[in-house]
Formats: sequence, C-alpha cells, structure tokens
Amino acid sequence: MKLSYRKICRSNEGVSEVIGGLMLIVIVASCMTSLMWISNAYIDMQKNIVNTNVEACQRFIEYLNNLFPITKPGNTNTAPEVKDPFPAAGKTGVLPKPTCSVMVSDKDGDKLAVKFFFYTPLDSVWKPYSDLFIVDSNTTVSCAYNEAANYDTKYYWQVTVFDGDSMTTSDVYNFTTVTKNAPPEIKDPIPAIGKTGVPASPSPECSVMVCDEDTDQLSVFFFYGGYTYGPQSTDPSSHQGAPYGVGPFNVRSNTRIGYTFPEVDAYDTTYYWQVSVFDGTSMVTSQEYYFTTASPPT
Repeated sequence: MKLSYRKICRSNEGVSEVIGGLMLIVIVASCMTSLMWISNAYIDMQKNIVNTNVEACQRFIEYLNNLFPITKPGNTNTAPEVKDPFPAAGKTGVLPKPTCSVMVSDKDGDKLAVKFFFYTPLDSVWKPYSDLFIVDSNTTVSCAYNEAANYDTKYYWQVTVFDGDSMTTSDVYNFTTVTKNAPPEIKDPIPAIGKTGVPASPSPECSVMVCDEDTDQLSVFFFYGGYTYGPQSTDPSSHQGAPYGVGPFNVRSNTRIGYTFPEVDAYDTTYYWQVSVFDGTSMVTSQEYYFTTASPPT
C-alpha cells in the first residue's frame, strides 16, 4: 500500500491532478443541485398556472350550467328557432347602417345565447358582432349593422342561437341599400321674396317650382307664417296670426305647385309663408318667403 500510494503521489503534478479532479466533482454536483432546484421551482410555477386555469374553467363551466341547465336524461331538447328577420330577406331601398333584428324562440323555454354575423363586401369576410346577447325565449334581438354604410350595395347577415344543448343557424339574409339620394330643390317663389303691391283681393296664390335630380315623387307642404302690419320683419316671433301647415300635395319632379292662403285678405299687410318638400328620403325646407299687399284703392 505504501509503495502504491507513493507511486500515485510521487510528484507535485500528480497531487494537482487529484485535487483538480475532486474540485471538478464538487462543481458538477453543485450545478446539478442548482438545476434540480430551478427545475422544481419551474414545475411548481407551472402547476400553479395550470391549477388557476383549471379553476377558471370550472367556474366558467358552472356559469354555463347555471345559464343553460343540462337536459335531464329521458327529456328531448327542442332546438331554438330564428324568424322574422328585419330588414326582410331580399329587401331593397334600405337606408345605410340599419338595425337588424330577429325573433328568437325556444319551445322548452330555455335561455338563449344569440350571436350576429355580418358579411363585409369590402373585406370579403364574415365578422361576428362583438356582443353575445343572452335573452329569454320569444324575444326580438336587435343589432346595428354599422358596416353597411354604402349606398346601392348588397349586404349579408346571419344569426346563430344556442339554448345550451342545440345550435340553430339562420338562413343567410341580405338587403340592398338605397341609391345615393339627391335632395329635392325648391325655387322660383311667386310672389317673389319681398315683393310689394301684391293684390289682396282676390287672395294671391303662393307657388314654387319643385325639382328632384332623381326624379322621385315629391310631397309638398305649405306653411302659413302669419302677418305683420306696418314695417316688414323677417323675425317669425314678430308675426301675428296662428301659423299652420297644409299638405302633402304629391307631385312629380319639375312641377310648379301652389296654394292660396285664405288669410291673405288685408291691404298694406306683409304675409309670410314657407314650403317643405320630401322625396321619400330627404326633407328640404325653403327660406321664409314674404310679400306685402297693395294699399287700398283711393
């Protein structure tokens, strides 16, 4: 043993090799211990994350179970129904950005989860509306289709309804928005604005020319604004007499339409009147017109 020991430790070089080897073993062991500690800490962290997610999922499942009670064995679930779409399928002449709605019902009286889907022609994709509506059976559910903002464009939409057991998907509905509307025009009032010396007897007819670039049918309304004696005033609050309106008078575009106000019967009096025109989409109202009747004959 002595000879063997001396042979191994015969020189300083041999001693250094032995010490170096021992230090290497210690370092490796220390690193392994650290790695094991890090690995265990990471595993514990992942376990906590998983447990948290599991708890969240369990709470969500409990929420769904309370919202949509599971059908008892032996009971048959009836799928929910979707009906009465608005705008009606294939409807034309719809104003941009309509509010779409459907009636949803369920024969079992289940709570219903309703989701709207809109097709955007520009992107060529279906997009779900952000909100999920939770409603009772026999409820009309509405949703604004704000993406349907263009004129003369066909838009598509669809609805899904879930009762906790069965999913029902509606037909694909569509509607077409109106062609961009040009508002009507009112021009050439007779008597002309501010005209004086207008005969009071018989009462003059007040008329305007009404036009529409789209050649729409026009509904015309005349409004009597009252009267003033003495100096003329365009301030409606200074007018005497009860104002009122008459109409509608339905005419075609490029038509002169008139009305005789029975109140126009006094001399040296300023009378006020106004006209509104509706083309089915846009309402236009004229400025306030006025004229003054002639002085009494001498």
